[in-house]
Amino acid sequence: MWEVRLCACVDIVKDFVEMIIHHIATITLMAMSWSANMIRAGTLVLCVHDAADYLMEVCFLTCLVVFAVR
Repeated sequence: MWEVRLCACVDIVKDFVEMIIHHIATITLMAMSWSANMIRAGTLVLCVHDAADYLMEVCFLTCLVVFAVR
């Protein structure tokens, strides 16, 4: 599994900037919700972020498998 992750990080870096912006925005939203004592909003951001990550990983791995077979 680590080989797939390493290969994905080395070979496909087209969306690196977008992913960094996405993670910085998520961390900022969570930190702001915590500092404003809006823990429920921060938890909602975290749940939505995690739910999207699973779907994104499945799609990404499916693309890797499909293109590796060709």
